[in-house]
Amino acid sequence: MKRIAVVASGRGSNFQAVIDAIRDGKVPAECVALITDNPKAYAIERAQKAGIPCRIIDYTTFPSREVYERALLASMQEVNADLFVLAGYMRILGSSIVRAFPGKDDQYPPCSPARFYRSPCPAAGGATRGQGGRLHRAFR
Repeated sequence: MKRIAVVASGRGSNFQAVIDAIRDGKVPAECVALITDNPKAYAIERAQKAGIPCRIIDYTTFPSREVYERALLASMQEVNADLFVLAGYMRILGSSIVRAFPGKDDQYPPCSPARFYRSPCPAAGGATRGQGGRLHRAFR
């Protein structure tokens, strides 16, 4: 079974879609963590309700983007996920983070480098465009 970690910044509606899809058996995986840069994100409450561990890496507490990204990378490595879903994560991942997770699992859509998928995840009933959401470039 695949280990998924979700990286989010806000309300967590895409995160909830992932939670629901896993619970309903539509996605054969377990969500092992929520990682957020926003200590006020509603996604934290969603994680707590679902019993998913949450890691808060508050961007505002770091002196620079580089220091923040080192802390984010350490947290991502600690959760040891097979796939990271960027579900409303409102920052661009630095190349050092993307390079730290080489390879791509062929059963996931080949839309992004490494082991990252920009949500909404089609397997969870979402789409990458056209349903009122916007897809932004998530990598440098």
